[in-house]
Amino acid sequence: MKSKLRKCLQLLLLILPLWAAAQQRTIRGKVTDAKDGGPLAGVTVSSGTGTARVDVTTNDKGEFSIALAPGVNELTFSYVGYKDIVEKVNARGMVNVVMNIGGIYTDNKTTEQDGQVYTPVPKARQKEALNYLQKNVFETPTWLLNKSILDKITSPNSDRVSTLQDNVLASLLANTRLQRMISSNNRDANSYRIDEYFDDLKKGLWTELVTKKPIDNYRRNLQKSFVERLGTMVSTTPSPASGGFVITFGPPAPDPKKSDIPSVARGTLRALRTEISATIPTVTDRMSRYHLQDVADRIDHILDPK
Repeated sequence: MKSKLRKCLQLLLLILPLWAAAQQRTIRGKVTDAKDGGPLAGVTVSSGTGTARVDVTTNDKGEFSIALAPGVNELTFSYVGYKDIVEKVNARGMVNVVMNIGGIYTDNKTTEQDGQVYTPVPKARQKEALNYLQKNVFETPTWLLNKSILDKITSPNSDRVSTLQDNVLASLLANTRLQRMISSNNRDANSYRIDEYFDDLKKGLWTELVTKKPIDNYRRNLQKSFVERLGTMVSTTPSPASGGFVITFGPPAPDPKKSDIPSVARGTLRALRTEISATIPTVTDRMSRYHLQDVADRIDHILDPK
């Protein structure tokens, strides 16, 4: 039933990048109903434009396979009667499932129809999406870091993995997403609260504090980004005004400085500093120790700027 689409598709894609001479990738994935997880057949998936455009349709299992030409980094998902969804494809060829976290289902109805129009994505599904990202984006993709392949397709001065990870982290910590989670919790006390969300995110990004394993460069970069982004939330310094026109659609967003966001960010940093301080004496890897000492100093400065 088309109404089940609710204008929001859950895109769970398992991508197999095929590094051919022209660097064309084959994107394989599955499109499912965002509410009940069932497969969606008949969804048109497109890449490219004009004569280079390629269209495929999901099968009865919601699965598809499409070639992504060099330079193309977006897929368009179309379903009859609904607005198209355009999703960027990251360096691994994986479409983000970030939209499930802090997401809202919209089910437009006539006055004669019963039921809710707006429904937050269930807490369990949001946690599932976050776990998926922790595993498939934030864990260092060692399988992708094949030197013999990388030396043929990219310069050593580029770091696509860290850029991808940082972009996903930025999206997960976007004020609009956090404000939606706060608003949803105001209506439903059993929804995914941002303090629990921050705890889950921190736990996945800082697993080395528990495992005591050396922290590789990609993880060090990601962990620093996490601290710096929370530091921005805590900061009381107003952001500089951007030049040119600023056009906003819809009602103005609440001021995040007047919300729970900086409070939760500050509390998360305090908890993280305590965990880091307890871990440093046990760390034998020198780069990991330097990293943790640096991050602890950064948190101190964020919480008590002088």
